[in-house]
Amino acid sequence: MASGVWRARTPAAALAAARAAAAGVAAALAAPLAAAAALAAAPSPTPSPPPSGGVESAQDVTLEALGVPTQTRYGGANSVAAFFPPPPGPLAQTGSLLRLVFSHSPLLDPAASTATALVNGQELGTVAMDASTANGGVVDLKVPAGALRGDHANLVEVRFQVRLTGRAAAPEIDDPSAFVRLESQTLLRYQLFVPPGTPPPARLDAYPFPLLTTHGAAPARLGLVLPAPPNPADLAAGFRLVADLGRRGAGQQVAPEAVTFGQLDWLRAGGLPALVVGGLRRLPAADPLLRAAGFTTGPSGWIAPDGQVIGPEDGLIVAARSPWDRRSPVVLVTGDSDTAVVRAAASLAAPASPPGAGTFAVVPPDAAPAPAPAGPRPGDTVSFDTLDDQDLQVDGPGPHAVSLAFTAPAVDPAGTGDLVVAGGGSTTRLTVLVNGTALGSLALGRAVGVHVRVPGSILRPGRNTLTLDIAPAGDGEPPGAAPVARLRLPGPAPAAAGLELLPHPVFDDPAGVRLVLGGSDDALLTGAARVVAALGGRSTVTPRVVAGYADAAHGSGGLLVVGVPVASIAAARVAAAVGLRAAPAPAGGAPPVGAIRELGGGGRPVLWVDGTGADAVALAGDALARGQLAGAGETVDAAGRVRALVAAAPAPVPVPEPGTVTAVKVMVALAACLLVAGVAWQAWRPCREDDRR
Repeated sequence: MASGVWRARTPAAALAAARAAAAGVAAALAAPLAAAAALAAAPSPTPSPPPSGGVESAQDVTLEALGVPTQTRYGGANSVAAFFPPPPGPLAQTGSLLRLVFSHSPLLDPAASTATALVNGQELGTVAMDASTANGGVVDLKVPAGALRGDHANLVEVRFQVRLTGRAAAPEIDDPSAFVRLESQTLLRYQLFVPPGTPPPARLDAYPFPLLTTHGAAPARLGLVLPAPPNPADLAAGFRLVADLGRRGAGQQVAPEAVTFGQLDWLRAGGLPALVVGGLRRLPAADPLLRAAGFTTGPSGWIAPDGQVIGPEDGLIVAARSPWDRRSPVVLVTGDSDTAVVRAAASLAAPASPPGAGTFAVVPPDAAPAPAPAGPRPGDTVSFDTLDDQDLQVDGPGPHAVSLAFTAPAVDPAGTGDLVVAGGGSTTRLTVLVNGTALGSLALGRAVGVHVRVPGSILRPGRNTLTLDIAPAGDGEPPGAAPVARLRLPGPAPAAAGLELLPHPVFDDPAGVRLVLGGSDDALLTGAARVVAALGGRSTVTPRVVAGYADAAHGSGGLLVVGVPVASIAAARVAAAVGLRAAPAPAGGAPPVGAIRELGGGGRPVLWVDGTGADAVALAGDALARGQLAGAGETVDAAGRVRALVAAAPAPVPVPEPGTVTAVKVMVALAACLLVAGVAWQAWRPCREDDRR
């Protein structure tokens, strides 16, 4: 009888090695299965954290981060598969880890119900499904180094064989009492370089590892160390790299923490990776970091470990281990001039491979400019070559589902794309899901492709997930090749914008992004970095960034205004520079805790992020990273609650002309006094009424 699984053809030697490795799996399952009892009360169990000694040398990629939700399957035989992105750096020879998080019906026969895990077709082990795992089981399986591909997506499969207690025949596909559930917390842990407990070497060919080390529900925290105060070049370089880290995070939230004053004390404390950006002469951390990386000084300046003299216009990128705690990874992006710093950042954020395979790279003034960013645009076609490249086969009567992630730009929600799927058995039934939404079920022929309409409303900027759920005809049907697919995105670009389509249109401006900040304190810079990282995480490219403070609104490019209070002289100057004719403030009441809104000014896209204080700006960035925002504007409070922002009625913005700034200041001060007087009157009047009683 057919096995009812997805199959990947692999060499016989590899399969033999897999079976030999699987023999020792049973002894390793006792501890993980014992932990399952603690999960009984939770419908969706969460895996335990990785060992503290191995956090730096591993990257965890969860199904949830890939956009693959918890999947519930029914019947006697079925399988779930997903393509995980390639590891961020060279893999350790000690092997990696696959953590299965699952649950199932309590009516299953433990003697005949199993889950078998495979990576790229190589079997890792088989787990029995019994009463102890019905409400939640967690099992760790070792993945041999030879089973993983370092330069390509890796296919993880879980094959379920199920039988109900007291029944001799396998249950039908639609039997609700015979269910199994693969939880979205299931993860593949890439072990990189060395075993846990030993810090991995810092290398540019592994960038952004080890700055981004874990992957899952917890945000990836790192320091963004800048000069105090950062000048426009420092800001442009640092925030471009933050946007790039968000894009490379592959679904994980990146949470930077800006550090300017006291940066040496912060670095001495250690514990977090750090991206250190700025001019050599204004960055206190640069000297000790360069010396720790093997640089020395000479008559003409710094000398690289290979004897190369660093020129005054050379950009410099250095990957080093912290000389303070001897463990935390640090990437230094610097140069002796502002142009050198910006050039080095552009080289590191280039869409091509990093600028070197060692621990440092020199970017000379005559270096070829970084190639223009490329990514899918509305109307383009996205191919899913990974399906065919892995040489999958579909066999057996049970349903088989395979998921893979893809990136897409913002598309018109009212538009429609076209997904073409070909392959499979002659009478295969196919159900297509995009981001968990079923788009229909249809017959899939062996040679003739089928077309599926994909509404633009279910696509989102950044990472999306395609799932193909296939039910072959049954026994006797010859194995069919796994389907191949391509998706033509809706086009053209959206005519209107909303927060749900961010970073469109701000990041789509050909002139780049102009970042305007309301100050240089660490709290505000941290909030701005969270916003930029969230926008980068939803982008298909990393745009060029020009940055400055409230006087930097002039010029071209999409405008991102962060931390400029809406009722301030600075806000009036920015609005005048952009051509806004309505004050960007909520109607009535106190300002919200955190607010993010899209505005139009002279045909130029504007995204305005503000709050009751510098700390509140990060709330908007975190909500954006979680995909919670929609419409023209919304507010976010400290508890994460999101509410629609009602804009003030259109009113002319006072434009500060020469000689009128003082008058504007007087008006703002008068308004503040009237507000205070009104609040005092409201507080005094009840007291007077109580006295009269």
